[in-house]
Amino acid sequence: MPNNRGFVDSWLDDVLNSLKTPSLKSASISPQDGITCIAQQIAPSSPPPSIQSGRPSYTPPSAPKHLSLKRKRTRTKDDQLSTTTATSALSDIQLPPTAYSRSSSPTKVKATSPVRELREVYRFASPPLKYTISVDENTPQSVIDIIHGLPLHGVGVIPWSLKETIKATLPFEDIPDYAFNTFTPSDHFTDQNLWKTVTSILKRAKSCFINNDPEAPWLAIANKFLEEVFAQPELEGMLYVKDVQYSDINSATLLPHVHNTAIPSKKADLALAISSDTPATAPVYTALRTSDPTMRLSQMSEASVSRLALPGCVEVGDSGKNYLEASLQLGIWCFAGLAKLDELRVQSRTAGQKTPTPAMNVQISIADGEGYTVEDENSVVGVHATAVNCSRVEQNLPVFGWTAIGIDWKLHIAYRDMTDNGVVVLGPLDSGGLGSVMAFFKLFKTATALAKWAKEKYWLEFRSIVEA
Repeated sequence: MPNNRGFVDSWLDDVLNSLKTPSLKSASISPQDGITCIAQQIAPSSPPPSIQSGRPSYTPPSAPKHLSLKRKRTRTKDDQLSTTTATSALSDIQLPPTAYSRSSSPTKVKATSPVRELREVYRFASPPLKYTISVDENTPQSVIDIIHGLPLHGVGVIPWSLKETIKATLPFEDIPDYAFNTFTPSDHFTDQNLWKTVTSILKRAKSCFINNDPEAPWLAIANKFLEEVFAQPELEGMLYVKDVQYSDINSATLLPHVHNTAIPSKKADLALAISSDTPATAPVYTALRTSDPTMRLSQMSEASVSRLALPGCVEVGDSGKNYLEASLQLGIWCFAGLAKLDELRVQSRTAGQKTPTPAMNVQISIADGEGYTVEDENSVVGVHATAVNCSRVEQNLPVFGWTAIGIDWKLHIAYRDMTDNGVVVLGPLDSGGLGSVMAFFKLFKTATALAKWAKEKYWLEFRSIVEA
């Protein structure tokens, strides 16, 4: 096989020598232009067959630095496989869309958040649903009394008998001395059982947080926590947890309206219900159901939940859920609950007697993504206005709820605003959480205080409404 390199070197040497002829000089062609010209002639053609191969030891003159001819390494199969693998791996990662500010580009701006847009619509609906973070002159005294009764500062939330146990079990847990209750005596056996519950729930919450678990495990943790709260002897089994994530609001009249059209939305996941199986509650529920088997006492459509009093709720989400979305779902549940209480106030109910109202004739199941038009204005705004006017002489009975986003629990209290007949959601209030021992006991004591309020205050007021 002929020495191809020697053949090419010999041919290139003869061509370069031709640059030294007078004809090229007379044409005033510079060496650089000559090399460029020759390179253009070499590229498309092949060497003439008359040139013989030879002088394999000949080394061609080096080209100028700006024309450095470096040979590229041939891409191998391994290189191709590496590139393909890296591209495939990157394609599996879902990156969030890039947000552009108005200052960086006049044509690319951040998209409007649907949740913020919906909250703004609700703020001017009829009646409006509004949010606030502090008490003002329009806050009912009943709401202020609830807040004053909550251990929101964490003082005395941990039994004193557990101080050494916590120190031995969790030596790195930083708990201030004011968190331990040194005034109220407690049972050592009960406290140790409570400590087992604390460690179990905190362990599960930590595991869900580290493993980025979805909503379902967090829902189970919230349910377990509330069951432990309601199992305390002083509550006498009055409250329990109901899963309502698949139950709709049972009537369009219980939702905010725009142009006489209800605005449906998702609502809370868990409802806190007054049990119908205790000596204090069973006679009341039985009498109500006997007088009217179809009567609904709550805003939920599911049969067993719709016939119970519901003083509170929990909207649960995984650690990545948006707080505004969770608070909106909680607000819808509370709005419908307060609207139902107003509806019950204007329904004159006694044993064996029933006076229907327009809202009772419009029991519509709410489905996600659909609106409901109510032609009779009295069934929407009229019912709300009449109910609120009727209740002005009564106590403003609020409802409460948590947004439980991962380990963070935030308390909200909803009440009727007498200035515009709207609903105000007050919060978030720091009520603890599941991120530490201190946060757990603060949440446990807050939930206990609200459960006692529901047992002693809410239930009595609810009875006065439905038995009127």
